Amino acid sequence: MKKFLSLVLALVMTMSLVTVSAGAKDFTDNSKINYKEAVDVMSAAKVIDGYAEGDFRPANTLTRGAAAKIICNLILGPTTAEALVADAAPYKDVPTTNVFAGYIAYCAKEGIISGYADGTFRPAATLSGYAFMKMLLGALGYDATTEGYIGNNWSINVAKRALNVGLDDDLKGEFNGTKAVNREEACLYAFNTLKAPMVEYANSSSVTINGITFTNKSDAKEIENKDASGKTVIIEDDLLNFCEKYFTKLDKKTASDDFGRPAHEWKYDKKSVGTYADSAVLTYTDEVKANVMADDAKDAGYDLPETVIGVAADKQPTIALYVNGYNTKNITIKEMQDEIDAKTAEGGKGIAIELYANDDDVINRIVVIKTYIAKVDSIGKDKTSTKAVDERSLTLSPVQLKDTSVARYEDDTIGFDDVYSKVAKGDYVLYVPYGDTKTDKVVSIMIPETVEGALTYTSTSAVKVGGEKYSLAKVEKDRLNGKTYDLSSKTVNLYLDQYGYAIYSDAADSTSDKAVAVLKVYQTLNSDGELVDMIKGVTSDGETVTWEYQTGKDIEDVDGNKVEGSVPAKNKLYTYVDIKDSDAKALLGGVGTGEAADGAFVAVDTTKDLKTSTKTLTVGSDKVKAYYDDDVKFIFVDDGKATVKNGAQKVVAGTAAYATLKEDDGVFYVTAVFVKAAASASSTTSDEIVYVGKADGTIQIKVNGKDKTYNVYKAYIDGNKLDEFYTEGNASGFYSIEVDDDSKAYITKGNQYTATSGELTVGSGNVAAINGNILTIGDEDYTLSGAIISDITGNDNDIDSASLLKDAVKAAGKNPVKVSFLYDSDDNSISCLYVTSYTEWEA
Repeated sequence: MKKFLSLVLALVMTMSLVTVSAGAKDFTDNSKINYKEAVDVMSAAKVIDGYAEGDFRPANTLTRGAAAKIICNLILGPTTAEALVADAAPYKDVPTTNVFAGYIAYCAKEGIISGYADGTFRPAATLSGYAFMKMLLGALGYDATTEGYIGNNWSINVAKRALNVGLDDDLKGEFNGTKAVNREEACLYAFNTLKAPMVEYANSSSVTINGITFTNKSDAKEIENKDASGKTVIIEDDLLNFCEKYFTKLDKKTASDDFGRPAHEWKYDKKSVGTYADSAVLTYTDEVKANVMADDAKDAGYDLPETVIGVAADKQPTIALYVNGYNTKNITIKEMQDEIDAKTAEGGKGIAIELYANDDDVINRIVVIKTYIAKVDSIGKDKTSTKAVDERSLTLSPVQLKDTSVARYEDDTIGFDDVYSKVAKGDYVLYVPYGDTKTDKVVSIMIPETVEGALTYTSTSAVKVGGEKYSLAKVEKDRLNGKTYDLSSKTVNLYLDQYGYAIYSDAADSTSDKAVAVLKVYQTLNSDGELVDMIKGVTSDGETVTWEYQTGKDIEDVDGNKVEGSVPAKNKLYTYVDIKDSDAKALLGGVGTGEAADGAFVAVDTTKDLKTSTKTLTVGSDKVKAYYDDDVKFIFVDDGKATVKNGAQKVVAGTAAYATLKEDDGVFYVTAVFVKAAASASSTTSDEIVYVGKADGTIQIKVNGKDKTYNVYKAYIDGNKLDEFYTEGNASGFYSIEVDDDSKAYITKGNQYTATSGELTVGSGNVAAINGNILTIGDEDYTLSGAIISDITGNDNDIDSASLLKDAVKAAGKNPVKVSFLYDSDDNSISCLYVTSYTEWEA
């Protein structure tokens, strides 16, 4: 039982439902940190910090020199420690110029560290858990010689003392003293040192015989906190703890976290570091009966509240019940006993029930966390006019709570930052509504795990997707209310809550059928000497493939469906499926004869512009009106070189092209188009053209194996700034690009981008007016609908929409707002526009 509960609790902690960091350092790799509270407190107190790049790198090993710095920061504080210098080299491999020389010299002088027998310290080497624990014990006042931390069996003596005073508390797994300490483990051990009592030796005497000094000390004694009056007491045990002596700016107060868990808040210099929940004594994420919980609590060494004789009923002890952060009621002893006697079922799959106890080991709080799923309706961004206010938000439409109005959930919600950066409109998120009510306050939000596959089994309590069976979360089971999922949907997206239960399902996203452009048809001998049919081609994923294919009726695909494989022809396009128990493929569809069908392959008339939302296709003697699928792929092939482009593309008039179709409720969609023409005949898209702005320094890189000095420019593609853009010298403007194989940097290719037939055209000038989505420059009108708009002037106005651009033009008055853009000359529709000059600012 204990093992199961520990696993569940670990899972809950993994899902970031334990720590709520209010003012902690926001490292870019926070999600990789296991000991968040320790890292937060240690970094707030400036004992250890992250890297200049903004990350913490918790798994990096600690060096011996860095460990000495941590000890000095703990004892002296970072300001005093930073001023330490070494008058002489403390060890022969630690010159006074070594960055850690001052720290090492101090620790050596205080007897906290010792070097090796050969007179070295090896500051760049890693150190073991035993070695770091020895240093921390020295900081607490333990004498290395007296305690036997040198000589034979020193590591055993260190381990006994360190583990006894709790320096390894909350370590995941068993303490391994021989393993090199990493940065987050160092934080945990140092954090536990803050809470450990200081020691001293009451008696100490020494005698020198023949030049050798012998020291005699009494046993280490924990120091009483006699001066606690009027001071902050962090650890209430009447002992002087490390932090109470050295970290007077550190404060710890009891609190509750957003889920209603008993917690504590750390503050440093009156600023909040974070609020951290205490550990539950029991945790369940499935239905459990009240009598079982009572028995589990007793087995774990905890008691339930009992009636106190002679105390009024309203003064009797109770258990506080919190549901999704709200204290819904206080459970009386009678109510509790009635639940136990009736063996009442509590919770359910996906509903967390956590039990907490007071210092007397009596259960005094129950926390219930119910998680639901919602769809993202919109994503709110910061407004330009109020830059000081964080206005990011998500508007969600709940699934299980059907009568809940669509609410706006602000960014102070737990998990918001991580979710906000990863979701798009239409995605689903897990959320915990405050108090389990239909208000717009949300405690936490997270991204669900998604499973895509065939739905092959449903019941009122479980489903099977992709061959795996998943139990329904209780909130989803309640929503269905005895009903089951519809098996008519062959492929679904199944959303799982943080415990692995199915919490919602919808049809899988519509995607284009797989297609392959056949470039060669031939036969070859396989390893068994058999003659087999083969093709060489390019798939709609851009992969060059060599496949065996099979023809005829009654071929069974991997899903068990019967299909008919067609005989492929060179320079034609086909949809395909994998064949069951075979590496071969079945190519589907005819060659433009017969009736249109799902998977059909048809010739495309390109005598007119192909880039329209619909296209009339000729299939046999029929005229079929088809739409381009949202995920349509265009495969351009010339002399064996293939280019695959997403979305509908232009094709030079008269070029041979073929398409594959899929049918949905009588409507046909073009899923892929194969064009046997040079890639240059296809349209150039805005994500292939870079806008180069102002020069921003120089850099030396290797190009074709040789060092070369390049200019660094501010550069953008599709409105996104490139981190690395180098070139020999360019005026501002649009350029075609390539990526250097050695440096992986972007390099401009040739001269400024020049429009040719069938490609995007460059435009620029001062904005004359904006009416709706119509941009006027001089006497020419352009359409902004669907355009990517990006402000690259550096004026912090973030002009990223037509309305904001209009506001900027109005605010600028007589001063020009200059733009550069890419547009389709056929309809003057702008695909990407940059604001390059606004009042006194220039890109």
